[in-house]
Amino acid sequence: MPVDWLLGGEPFVKYRTLIDLLDREGEDKEVVATAKSVYEHKLVKQIFDKQNKDGYWGILRISTPGGPKKTPPFGYWDFWLTLA
Repeated sequence: MPVDWLLGGEPFVKYRTLIDLLDREGEDKEVVATAKSVYEHKLVKQIFDKQNKDGYWGILRISTPGGPKKTPPFGYWDFWLTLA
């Protein structure tokens, strides 16, 4: 299969390959197992180690009536939305 090299790579690449290129459903056993392995990957752990204790990345700036402002690029960006 032309995507075999993607399926043998990092778990986040494998996940996106299964979902986006092979049209697997989120309930598929291989998709579920791969998604779980993403959480355990060292690069993903490094990302979340930099997360603020309040659940965001970046530095809190001046608060406004609309809510707190975050320093770009992350703000309220949720890494796990990429897994959906």
